[in-house]
Amino acid sequence: MAWRQVKRVCLAVALLAFLALAARPGLAAEKPNPGPMGKSLEKGRFVVYYFHATHRCPSCRRIEEWSYQAVGRAFAASLKNGGMRYEAVNVDEPANAHFVKDFSLYTKSLVIVEQKDGKTRRWKNLEKVWEYLRDQDRFAQYVVSEIKAFMETP
Repeated sequence: MAWRQVKRVCLAVALLAFLALAARPGLAAEKPNPGPMGKSLEKGRFVVYYFHATHRCPSCRRIEEWSYQAVGRAFAASLKNGGMRYEAVNVDEPANAHFVKDFSLYTKSLVIVEQKDGKTRRWKNLEKVWEYLRDQDRFAQYVVSEIKAFMETP
């Protein structure tokens, strides 16, 4: 009985590893090109940051992946024309440590930022991403609606 369970666990781990590796090249190929700033967003440039540490749990990786996918689908035009960019930032790296203070970070976070003349004008931490980790559709709806609301607010 124990041997069957071990075989099943090994098979499940191998399948998950295969799926994870198969998904990564697709994500890399779809990586948005920041490009020049688009005329449609002359008032500012938006940045969606996913802030993480060096060591990440599966939930943290899921937030990053689902955020990247939701932003990529919903804001493809803005990503392409440079009006928006998506960045995953490791705050454990010395050059990025300032973000913890800049955005009052206390855990892994998804933050939308409006920049004007190269400076942060305003920002919002999308703290509820943790609440939707069991439902990718609701997660995406939350992320997209919060970003749209933020972008529409002066």
